[in-house]
Amino acid sequence: MDVPLEFGWNSPTYPYEFNAEITKYLDKINESYRYLMVWNASSQKFILFSPLAAENELTMISSGQGQFIYITNTSGAIIKYNRSALE
Repeated sequence: MDVPLEFGWNSPTYPYEFNAEITKYLDKINESYRYLMVWNASSQKFILFSPLAAENELTMISSGQGQFIYITNTSGAIIKYNRSALE
């Protein structure tokens, strides 16, 4: 399944029933995004992932987890949901 993302903030839903590493999940749009954020209900704050950061608190995306992805490519990007690549 392909999900097109536009320049700027997007909020696609992670459609799988299992958790995955964020670097694998975003591998196909590696040069096209700057941030991925998810809401942490326990701490009542957003947790941020950036490919430019030396260290990231967020390393996994969970089943059904909402997210915000900031796309930097003005042409947009396409997330390719590929279950076999993430398991």
